[in-house]
Amino acid sequence: MSSEPPVFDDGEEGEVSIHGLDPPGSVWDVTRKGQYDFAGKASGSTLYTNYLITGKSSYRLEIKNIQNDTLRVDLMKRNSWIDSRVATYNLSAKSTRYTFPSGLDSSGHYYLKFYAPSEFSGNIR
Repeated sequence: MSSEPPVFDDGEEGEVSIHGLDPPGSVWDVTRKGQYDFAGKASGSTLYTNYLITGKSSYRLEIKNIQNDTLRVDLMKRNSWIDSRVATYNLSAKSTRYTFPSGLDSSGHYYLKFYAPSEFSGNIR
């Protein structure tokens, strides 16, 4: 694991930051706040979205892999004891993926987990 810290911008809503082993705690309701934008880069640390996403039973997810390596992204659901993986997306180098996770709990809380190395941007709506 690299000792180099991840690059992130915590000055803007909707971006990602490092949370270590913990997922985010604040909630972003897409039915009230609209689209959630994210972006981040890390060489050796796992990144998470800053917010737990809620409000719909299906979402439109766009992920752009900016780097020259494969990017792994997990869609996770917050549970009271252990969070569960809903889906895994593997994006080839320099690619964009559109996916439409559905059959979700509209009152459930979801987040994205980005495995290092990573450099990405995208949105959830």
